[in-house]
Amino acid sequence: MNVNSNGDPDKEKQIEDSAYSPEKYDWVYSTLAVKPDGSEFVYVKAKDGTYQFIRRKIVQGQLGEGQLLPIGAGMLKNHNVMWYEMAWRPYTEQIFFAGHDETGTDQSFLFDINTGKFCVLDFKTSTQSQLQRVSYAHWSPDGRYLAIVRMVGGYPESFTDLFVMDVATGNSYTLAFSPDGEGRHFVGDIAWAPDNYHLVAIGRTVAPPHCDLCADDVNRLYLVDFISRKADLIFPTFQISGGDPGNLAWSPDGTKI
Repeated sequence: MNVNSNGDPDKEKQIEDSAYSPEKYDWVYSTLAVKPDGSEFVYVKAKDGTYQFIRRKIVQGQLGEGQLLPIGAGMLKNHNVMWYEMAWRPYTEQIFFAGHDETGTDQSFLFDINTGKFCVLDFKTSTQSQLQRVSYAHWSPDGRYLAIVRMVGGYPESFTDLFVMDVATGNSYTLAFSPDGEGRHFVGDIAWAPDNYHLVAIGRTVAPPHCDLCADDVNRLYLVDFISRKADLIFPTFQISGGDPGNLAWSPDGTKI
């Protein structure tokens, strides 16, 4: 699996040294949920069709033993988890999990790593019946808001939008980066501002076949005010590379991206 080196490539430590055996689905590798202070992390481990959440602490630069968390056997069992995403909520012992298994089942929940208590999350609104799938997720710096890049619909009609949930009130906000209302839109990446209120996002629209002038298929940079559902172009003529999630970063003082 991934290695722990504390930034020094000469001090790598193997997190899991068992070989991956895809024909038996013995192991699952995807994202880690890292505590914001860097003191521990959680990942998913699979053996004989049973999926487990494992917690590892880092004490004085040393990787601790794996601790089996009291959740997983009832939530992830007898299905091959094809993909999953996790994000650690700041200032808490809670982790957001979203996964997709080989049966086509999607599941999302928030769980406490100490008690195992969990809350199932549904990201559909009352007017939406299309498939909703979490692509990736980021917590606001204060841990109140969960921002999710969400895939909606099935291929080739699918698109992605930005969905923000206020875990304190249960309110949710959805933004689509398609100013003219035409075409499919995609969110390439997001990053929270230190004010816990704004995000910067990479987004683009794709014109439908019947309308070549409805949208331009390029990525652009947006400043997002999710509560008022506004996404303003920062540089209207400036094109941005789409890339993979994780390309955007905001300085701690909020003056640079």
